Amino acid sequence: MKLPCRFAAMCFSVIWGLSFASTPDLAVGSTFEFPIDVAESFLNGVSNLGQNPETVIDLATIDATPGEILMFEVLGEFSLSGLETPSNPNIATAAIGVFSGSSTLLAFDQAAVIERVVDAIDAGVDIDTSPSQDIAEDFALGGSFPGGLSVEDVAVEVPIGATHLFVSAFDGFFLDNSDADSNFAVRITVVPEPGSLALLGVGAIGCMLLQRNR
Repeated sequence: MKLPCRFAAMCFSVIWGLSFASTPDLAVGSTFEFPIDVAESFLNGVSNLGQNPETVIDLATIDATPGEILMFEVLGEFSLSGLETPSNPNIATAAIGVFSGSSTLLAFDQAAVIERVVDAIDAGVDIDTSPSQDIAEDFALGGSFPGGLSVEDVAVEVPIGATHLFVSAFDGFFLDNSDADSNFAVRITVVPEPGSLALLGVGAIGCMLLQRNR
């Protein structure tokens, strides 16, 4: 007895729906926005010296697991030195990130050259954040960087072992940065890992074969 395609598709839909039952608020292509504190950084640059928390994202809160793709879009802009004025805009838009196996961040030490993200994991296209404070594993999230480099539509696979993502404005001296309209942020879209997409494809192919054999 041949199983009707409509019934097969219905069964697949039920199974697929159950697979997401544990995260009812998330769907394929879920998007999240996180404000970036422009006066703080995970780099060892002069900042607010820990007075405000650096932007660190727990990947579990966005249901992002190793193998899945994160798409990044940097929103807004900030001023590199003092308040923005018509005669002195000093507008910057670049942001960077680094994956880590923990939320551990070493204390700022202006006298030492240290990589503060002790469990940093390499991913994405490396961006040089100056010889004095570069973290080899960090990458560009988006925006306009020195030398005329413009980065957008960044897609990075979550590396094995990653549990957190640190994000920061791109700069070397953060203490005088400002964001008067508080619009500097990163938008992250979670794309399912290839295996999940493949499961959808298998269901569609199976349905087509059943239809042909009717």
